[in-house]
Order: sequence, then C-alpha cells, then structure tokens
Amino acid sequence: MPQVSIIVPCYNVADDVGSTLDSLCAQTFADWEAILVDDGSTDATPRVLERYARRDARVRIHTQQNERLAAARNAGFDLARAERILFLDAGDVIEPTALAVLNGLLDAHPEAGAAFSGWRIVGPHGEDRDWVGAPVKLELTFPDFSVCNPVNTDGLLIRAPRLRQSTLFDASLPASEDWDMWARLARDGCVYRGTEEPLAIYRMTPGSHSRRVALMLESGLTVIERTHSADPRCRNADPAYAEGMPAEYRRAAEVNWCTYCMALAFGQSGAAGAEAIIAQVGDRLVGLDPAVLAGHLIVAIPFAQCAFPADWISLGERTGSALRIWLRDIEMHVGVEGFARRCLSHVNAFLRESQTLDDVVETICRRHERAKRIVLYGNGKNARHVQRRLSGRLDVELAVADDAVPGCSIETYLPATDDQLIVVTPWRNEAMCSRLRAAGAEHGRHFIAWTDFTGEQVS
Repeated sequence: MPQVSIIVPCYNVADDVGSTLDSLCAQTFADWEAILVDDGSTDATPRVLERYARRDARVRIHTQQNERLAAARNAGFDLARAERILFLDAGDVIEPTALAVLNGLLDAHPEAGAAFSGWRIVGPHGEDRDWVGAPVKLELTFPDFSVCNPVNTDGLLIRAPRLRQSTLFDASLPASEDWDMWARLARDGCVYRGTEEPLAIYRMTPGSHSRRVALMLESGLTVIERTHSADPRCRNADPAYAEGMPAEYRRAAEVNWCTYCMALAFGQSGAAGAEAIIAQVGDRLVGLDPAVLAGHLIVAIPFAQCAFPADWISLGERTGSALRIWLRDIEMHVGVEGFARRCLSHVNAFLRESQTLDDVVETICRRHERAKRIVLYGNGKNARHVQRRLSGRLDVELAVADDAVPGCSIETYLPATDDQLIVVTPWRNEAMCSRLRAAGAEHGRHFIAWTDFTGEQVS
C-alpha cells in the first residue's frame, strides 16, 4: 500500500493539469498514489489524464458525471488506499520536497492529525514574484478555523482515520467546503502542525473558484454560523467546543469575512461590484475597522486582477481615484467620520512596509556573493518575512540571532567579519545597532539596519 494518496479533482483542465501531475512525478518522496477524478470533463482532460496514467503506474483515474469539487474530492477519498491524504487542485503544484516535509511533520508529531505548509502565489502563466502566504501559527486548533481558513488545501496532509471519523466535504456548499471540512476536523480534536516553508504553489486564474465572490460570501457566512453553534456532524467534538465558539465572537468573524469579500469584489468590478456585496451583507459592516479594510484591500485588489502586491503603483494609477470615492461612500455607510482618510493612511503604511521589505531583500541578494553567512538579528515579523523571501534563493548560510533566546545571542556571530552580513530587522533598533558598534562592527560594512531603508537615521 502507498503511504500517501493524492486526490486531484479535474474538470475541463486540459491546459493546466499537466503541471500539477509533473509536480507529483518530481516528488523526492516516491511512495504515493494519485487518484485523478475526472468530474465529467468535456474538453481534452481525459486524454491528458490517460497519458499520465500510462506513463506512471501510481496514477489512477476515476470518471464520473459532473458533481462539482466537493463531490469529486469525496469520490477520490473513497478510492484512496493510503493512510495519509492530500487534496491537490488541478492547475496548482507542490514543491518537490512537499510530501517529504509534510510526512516528516506527521512523523515528528504523532499527536497531530494534519500537517500544513506555507504557500506561494504565482501568476496565470507561472510568474513568480515572491508572493508568499505564511501561516499565522504553526499549531492550529478549532478557534483558528472559526474566523477564516488559515491553511492552503494544496499544502495540507491529513491522516486518513481523521477523515473517516467525520462526514466528508459538504457538496451543498458552492464554495468554502474545504474550510468547513477543516473546521469540523479541528472541532473533533484534530491538531494541525505546520511549517512556514512555502511548499504549495497556488496559480491565480481569472475564472478560478475563489473569484466567485457572492458565492464565497454566502458559503463563508454559513461556515462561520456553523463554527459558532452546535454542529451535529461533529460526532466527537471536544467538549470545550461542542456548542461552537462563543456567540459574541461571531460578529467580528462575520465583519472580517464580509470585508474581505467586499475588497475582492472592488478589485474585480470596482465600486459596483463592492456595492452588490454590501447589499448582500446588510448591517454586518457596522463597526468596520479601517485598518482591517486596508489590510484586505492590499491583498484583494492585486489578487482579483491576477496581479501582485508589488504592482500596487500601477494598480493605484488605475484604481486610486475610484478607491478614494468608494471609501467616502463606505464612510457614509458605516457612519464613522474620517473612515476613508484613516483607511487610505493604513494602505499607504502597508505599502511602505512592503517596499522596505523589497529593498532589504534586494540589498541582501546583491551583497550575498561576498558573504558566506547572512545573520538576521531579531526574530520578529520582519525577520520571518526575510527568511521566507530568501528561502531557497541564496547559496549561503542563513542564521537568526535573538538575544532573548538562550544560545541564540548575537555574541555567537561576533566579532564581525567581512564574509558575514548582519541585518538588524526590528523597526526600533537603536540599542541593537549600538551593541554591534561596541563590538567593533561597522555600519554599512558589517551590518545593515531596517531603518536604512525608511529614511530614518540609525543612532
């Protein structure tokens, strides 16, 4: 029996599924089977699948009438022989080490029911612009699934017994059926263990399932309602969550989901699309935080246009005026004076942070040829962003120094040498820079600081 079953639902994906299957054949972990569920395709998909099945005995095909994504996943699971399951969407790919790393996580954490990874978002033709999605936490339980789906399904390996103990994907949901499924598993006690490494690669396509915003909104609100109430489908629910999350948390979860969908609709169709979502959500936007809307706009507008956050300048030229007008309308809708101004201020702050990160990474890449080691001084958000952006890109040692962690102090990497570059990552870094200077390190030669790229002076 194989150790891993990979289930790939396929519906009219003749042009895209080849890259998905190629990524399976390139796995360093070879003990897998792939179950390709042809969900009633009317294009050349069956011929493409047959070609791969003839080439590799690990590939099997199941054909059925079109029943949509959830039913196709369920059919594939019914045929799976392995004790570990990965659901991979046609058109998306996984890195060559994905199965090896995720299997390793489950081996290392026998208490975990699932292992997950970070993910990378690429353009319709595979364009890679370093858009990396990182898990908010590396251990997820039921509360983490009550607000949004914190994992990427392509990078999620699940123990089959966990799936067998639950009802499978809800075919009545037009979207968010994976979120609904993972939340139910978590309520039944499934612990998710993760890595930030981006092992799944999600390809943006104009007609993808995740762009049907009205259906996303409706389905997501259904999932939120279910996670904040008793769910008879959860037969082994943790007693602490038998009645779901506390009812008073539901409002904030709904506001967050409605805000994301509204931002995505604006990115797709401008103010008219966003207004249609507003009409659908009713009074759920009362109390909307401008910082929350800004955070969603930064992600949703590029995503809706199959672009990247780095394209914000050109996107802003096309949408800036319309965005300002629409935000003033939102200000009137939520009844909060200054809402539009504060939202735009948060958008600009996000953009400055993103530009600073780009500049830091570019500088490291430019200087790495004469450095045998890059040391990230500080282990906060900025350091984690740099680690993800540099992962696999540089053939040098990448280390992290954190004075608050025993054995990880910056003293380990001092005195400074010319074949090592220290990057001081916090925004407030005067004391850290002073410590490096006191040890003989020269600013610009032996170390650079985050504030070098923000126009602020390093003390």
